[in-house]
Amino acid sequence: MKIKIGIKQKLNIAEAERISQICEENRAENGGTLHYYALGLPSKYIALVKHMKNVIGYAILYPDVLVDNDIYVMQVAIDKKYHHLGIGTKLYQYCYNHSKGYSCMTANAHKTNFVSQNFHKKFGMEDIGFTGDSYVYCREIEKNISKNFENAKPETFEVDEKMIEEAIE
Repeated sequence: MKIKIGIKQKLNIAEAERISQICEENRAENGGTLHYYALGLPSKYIALVKHMKNVIGYAILYPDVLVDNDIYVMQVAIDKKYHHLGIGTKLYQYCYNHSKGYSCMTANAHKTNFVSQNFHKKFGMEDIGFTGDSYVYCREIEKNISKNFENAKPETFEVDEKMIEEAIE
């Protein structure tokens, strides 16, 4: 089964509504809320994950938020039916691979969101501090990264169809 990831700077109404649904589905588990104001701010990127043209996940990214010249992963969520298939890891890797020109990728994880904390550590992000009620994570962008967000081409990857069928059931 093919999953596609691509970068956008503006969403259409259906994509924005779907992002809202996915966020709401995940809210009970991770305590997150959709930063609606973020969807209207300039200088952002939204990485969308699609299966058969339907949005099943997203990441909202902003430059220069936590430290100078960072790309901050403001919010990430995957449709609950597609959890545990490696899609979140593929999404993060896609975003990281298109971070040319940035010095590091940063993110926050709420102090009670152990799944997010473990995910960031597994992805190679280091805990660099604590602010408010969240841990701050950072991963240096390697110098050989050659892709940027502005010219990002969608990428497709395969997920075992049987795994998706089992996850959806």
